[in-house]
Amino acid sequence: MIVFMVVDYHVFFEIAPFLYAIGNVLLVYLLLWGKLTAHVKSWIHIGTFQFQPSEFMKIFTALMLARYFENHQSVYLDVRAFLRVMLIIGIPVGLIAVEPDLGTALSFLPLIAVAMFFGGIKWKVWVAAVLIALILLPIGWVLLKPYQKDRIITFLNPDRDPLGKGYQVTQAKIAIGSGGIHGKGFKQGTQAKLEYLPARHTD
Repeated sequence: MIVFMVVDYHVFFEIAPFLYAIGNVLLVYLLLWGKLTAHVKSWIHIGTFQFQPSEFMKIFTALMLARYFENHQSVYLDVRAFLRVMLIIGIPVGLIAVEPDLGTALSFLPLIAVAMFFGGIKWKVWVAAVLIALILLPIGWVLLKPYQKDRIITFLNPDRDPLGKGYQVTQAKIAIGSGGIHGKGFKQGTQAKLEYLPARHTD
């Protein structure tokens, strides 16, 4: 975040294609040689250091979209331009979904909405996109693996298994509630400090 504050944003626009390409290469690397952890290949390990390329790809993809829209002169996106935008978003989303990290892949959906909004998409296209999404939802649900379906159901209703699969979500909600609006301070959260959260780094 500090880097983005002190560096001129034009610099990021210039190197956006390079960052985007590097990010996709790292995602391909994960698919081929990544270590399977909790059913997914999301992390690259370099000694004691580890990072998740998909998180960086959210930023890199947003930069690519911003660069594209800056260079796109038309008020409305034509079909060809719209397909290019979907391709920019679709490549990393596809690679991440195959990992298969469904949660992170779905987190790219707001980028699609923002791209359609700032791209000047006509209301008819919005309606068509919503209808297509509604049609694809049940198909996507059928294609999900059992553990992925279970995670979605547990996320929506953690009380179905509060001491098992819903434990993390339940404890995270308690942590947010106990901290209130202002929180309890850095590393002072009750649930994290007392190690009630099994995956504290994700909350």
